[in-house]
Amino acid sequence: MRSWGVSLRNGAVLGIGLLSVAAIYLFVTGQMTWLAGALIVGGVILCVIVGISATRVSAVMELVEESQQSESEIQRKLIDLFSDASQTSLVKLSEEVGVSVDSIASALRNLMDLGLFAGAVAWDSGVVYSRKTGYLVGLEACLHCDEPLRVPAGTDAITCPVCRTQHADILTPND
Repeated sequence: MRSWGVSLRNGAVLGIGLLSVAAIYLFVTGQMTWLAGALIVGGVILCVIVGISATRVSAVMELVEESQQSESEIQRKLIDLFSDASQTSLVKLSEEVGVSVDSIASALRNLMDLGLFAGAVAWDSGVVYSRKTGYLVGLEACLHCDEPLRVPAGTDAITCPVCRTQHADILTPND
C-alpha cells in the first residue's frame, strides 16, 4: 500500500515542479497569457490536491496496516506469552501484544475453540490463568473462585457454574 501513495505523491511533486518551470519560462520570455497562467495555476492546484490526498490516504492506510495484526499473529504471540504457567489479565496481554482487549479476547476464544490453550479465563473479571497441558486431569477446584469442580474423564473444557470461568486444555492426539 505504501508504494502507490509515495509514487502518487512524488508524481504530484514532479508535476508541480514542471508546471512551475513552465510558468517561470513563459513569464521570463514574455509569452505568459492569462490562459496559460490559469492553466498553470489550475494544474498546480490539482497537483497539490493529489499530493496531499495521496499523503493522507497513504498515512491512514499505513496506520491501519500497522495496527491490525492478523488473528494468527496475535494467537502466536499469545501462545509465546503462555509458555509459563502464570496468571495475568486481558489488559496486560493487550499491552504486551499491542492490540485491543477485544482482539486479545477474540484470539483467546479461538485458541480455546481450537484446543490450543491450556488454562482458564474468567471473562467477567478479565483474568487469564495459563497452565501446562493436562492440568484438567488433576483439577479439583476452579482456578478463579476456588469452587470445587468435578471434571469428567476425557473432558477438554469445562465452565465453572459459580463464576463462569472457562477452563480448557490442549487437545491431545488421542482425544
